[in-house]
Amino acid sequence: MPINKQWSAVGRYYRSIRDGKLLEGLAGVEYQSCCWATRLVIRDYVNDASDTDRNLAILFQVELKGLGNFGQKTDALLARSILGYDPD
Repeated sequence: MPINKQWSAVGRYYRSIRDGKLLEGLAGVEYQSCCWATRLVIRDYVNDASDTDRNLAILFQVELKGLGNFGQKTDALLARSILGYDPD
């Protein structure tokens, strides 16, 4: 969801209808300019629906357009997780 020309917010959650609990929650912000981009994503999830241990991941990525990027591959996670997400 675009906030303005440079900033966007992303999010998604999966909830078990049968168990009534959150299976995965994902939220993040993204900044894009003509030359670089940065993304910060927080993911809270379980490995299995019957698992009681939750996992928390904080992912950060900086991309220098045309040169490369460093940090976790947040763009790949968001493209896999959110239908229609395009990092460009």
